[in-house]
Amino acid sequence: MKISVITATLNSISNIKKLYLSLREQTDKNFEWIVADGESTDRTIEFLKSINDLNIILSIKKDNGIYDAMNRAIKISKNKYYVVIGSDDLFDNNAIKNYRKIISKEQPDIIASKWIVDKKIISPKKNFGWLYGMLGISSCHSVATLINTDLHNQYGFYDTNFPICADQLFIKKAIYGGGVVFYANFISGTFARGGNSSSNLKKFLNEQYLIQCETEKIKILQKIIYFLRRIKYFRKLS
Repeated sequence: MKISVITATLNSISNIKKLYLSLREQTDKNFEWIVADGESTDRTIEFLKSINDLNIILSIKKDNGIYDAMNRAIKISKNKYYVVIGSDDLFDNNAIKNYRKIISKEQPDIIASKWIVDKKIISPKKNFGWLYGMLGISSCHSVATLINTDLHNQYGFYDTNFPICADQLFIKKAIYGGGVVFYANFISGTFARGGNSSSNLKKFLNEQYLIQCETEKIKILQKIIYFLRRIKYFRKLS
């Protein structure tokens, strides 16, 4: 069963070549790479058009942020499963092989794998959505989470009203709605900090709080957690 690898790009030439190499080095080539570009003005599009040794589909269109681009790529995909990877992230050489091995036997709705960030291996959690949000019940959305495309028929696409945390809302709705998660023991790749959630921490905290209130039952607990995180955030700034 082929997998769609989805990447949203915008002026990503400084990173995209390393991602391309990690895809080219996959031990299992049974995937297509769908790149949704938001009309880059650097050499990103030129580089992507030059690729001839991968099954790549390039969609170039002005978009309303990363999740709008992802939604476009998902609609292009004809495969049952997809995995998102950022232009500055990297796959382990056996990532596609390991994902396909599991779906050939289990066919879950979501595969939550291990991933590396800041040279540390992080494992997915199961019962801490009330505390950590998406990362309390699954994995990092980019690199480490394989998703059944059919879930979007039930829970909609990524909500562009949440330009930083739309992935958290979708994954939590899908899992809390009964989606079957397979918690895998392999490392899928490396996630690079520095995206929207890292550079706009204040906005990230606000969006995450709204999503937590929408998806968790005890609202007062979410308010307490939010204010504690705000205090920690402002202490870092001072």
